[in-house]
Amino acid sequence: MGHIVQKAIDLGFDPVKAIQMATINPAQHFSLDGIIGGIAPGKYADILLVPGLSKIKPKLVISNGKVIAKNGKLLAQPKKPEFHICMKPIKLKRRMLPSDFQVYAEGKEAKVRIIKFVGELVIKETQATLPVIDGTIKCNPEKDILKVAVADRCRQQERVFTGFVEGFGIRSGALASSVAWDTLNLIVLGSNENDMAKAVNRISVHGGGIILAENGKVLVEIPLPIAGTMSDLPMKILAKKLEDMRLKLRERGCPLRDPHLSLITLTSPAIPFIRICEDGLIDIKTGKTLSLIIEP
Repeated sequence: MGHIVQKAIDLGFDPVKAIQMATINPAQHFSLDGIIGGIAPGKYADILLVPGLSKIKPKLVISNGKVIAKNGKLLAQPKKPEFHICMKPIKLKRRMLPSDFQVYAEGKEAKVRIIKFVGELVIKETQATLPVIDGTIKCNPEKDILKVAVADRCRQQERVFTGFVEGFGIRSGALASSVAWDTLNLIVLGSNENDMAKAVNRISVHGGGIILAENGKVLVEIPLPIAGTMSDLPMKILAKKLEDMRLKLRERGCPLRDPHLSLITLTSPAIPFIRICEDGLIDIKTGKTLSLIIEP
């Protein structure tokens, strides 16, 4: 917050107004100004002492009436959070099989709806004709058409829907995550069912996570044991793992700047135009479920 206030001052805001915008104004907005937002008897004694209003660089930091930092040095250790209630919540009822991600159809080929990335987050519907081999529709990584599947990770694991996606770019492997925007689902995208199953099952081992797998091996794994959505790793280690994942996906052809974010927002109803959930493809404008296979 100090950085934001300093930026406002550097951009020409009156220092007093900039400080008010970060303290008393939001406190009043949320009706919390009786306990925070200002310095007065009865309020929490969270105070920063700065040498002047033009530079928000505290010489002394007081929290709850105690000095916790002085001249840039921390004098008190942060309280370690406890997450035991919500640790490792994701335990699949059974191991996922490659067959869980198959899409069945008759004939030699099938026309299907495709989720196509037209930006980092925005997608649209397109269509493609894919081969049907041994009764299942195959994706086509060489033409950038992959499989994407969503599974309910909290209530009914058997609720799994598999569709197709274009624009992610990878030619091999699978990326899975226990984070899926606006839902309590698992989401996995991949060039083949074996790696998709491998990635999802590895999530269950950690009780939540982000997994990149290829040829039956885990390339990158980022445990998310806190509610299946947060990491307990030190920030430097977490950042390194995320960057490693991005680099490996880029090496495999992914053009997206943040592949994990692009993947997990495929479930969000807040972004147009077509989204995926455990029940199927959803048209965001109409709210209707769309059939994956387009009948002739």
